[in-house]
Amino acid sequence: MNTFGRQMDTKKIRYRKAIVTLIDILGFTQLIKNSSPAEIVYRKLEEVRKSTKSLGEGWGDSLRDFLPQVFQFSDTIIRVRFTDTNKREFPIKLLCTEIGDIAFAQMELINQGVLMRGGMGYGDVCITDQNVVFGPAYIDAHNMESKYAIYPRIIISSDLMSGYFQNKIIHKNDDNLRDKYNHISDLLRKGDDGIFYVDYATAIESKLRDKEDYLKFLRKHRILIIEGCNNNTGNRGFLNKYLWLATYHNSIVSKKTDNWFKGYNLSRRDLLITKDDSSYLHDLG
Repeated sequence: MNTFGRQMDTKKIRYRKAIVTLIDILGFTQLIKNSSPAEIVYRKLEEVRKSTKSLGEGWGDSLRDFLPQVFQFSDTIIRVRFTDTNKREFPIKLLCTEIGDIAFAQMELINQGVLMRGGMGYGDVCITDQNVVFGPAYIDAHNMESKYAIYPRIIISSDLMSGYFQNKIIHKNDDNLRDKYNHISDLLRKGDDGIFYVDYATAIESKLRDKEDYLKFLRKHRILIIEGCNNNTGNRGFLNKYLWLATYHNSIVSKKTDNWFKGYNLSRRDLLITKDDSSYLHDLG
């Protein structure tokens, strides 16, 4: 008998191949200090829950088993998306969808003033009837989040990168698979430390139906970074995170053409973050 007073079906306890994404909300400790329990639940945790659920767009009943299972414990989100299928194109599509879901989650939470970091791993994982999650893939994702994410980014483990991008089926004469491979590459960026992470600010632009929403997002992104610097003056660790985010933001804005800004009657300076925006951005390149 287990601790819940009923016998566990050991036949269901087995490892399955899956993408596991572990997400941690930044600044949650400070939020607890400054907010009531009701504010934490309804203003932040509820937004986290809604934003990190699967979009599920374009998925028929045959793919229902491959929608992620999402677990929330305090400010930590665990997403498990099983990939054990015989259909060769599914694992590539599942990775593409998981990265897309995460990019949109980052956008939605940034619009609510919430930053997150995390790790995405791949391998064996088990989920019990009591929703206990464990296995090498979970450990992989946890290590990515706790040791290497550091900044507000969702990083991709080397096992996941090699497992998919060196997959032999991608390199066969299949334009559909190659297109998915190229699309995944477009959703990722390689950091100065050699680690790949979800390039959410690029990924979401083509997916938003209203192009004005992307402009609103970039403005919110900019303000969030500047306010984050000014509100965390005594915390060098957080300042470094916002400095990294400012550099990332500026790299996105710098890629836009002059015609892109003219279409919104803006100048590039309207969206860039400079040292003049906060005295705590003196290390900004």
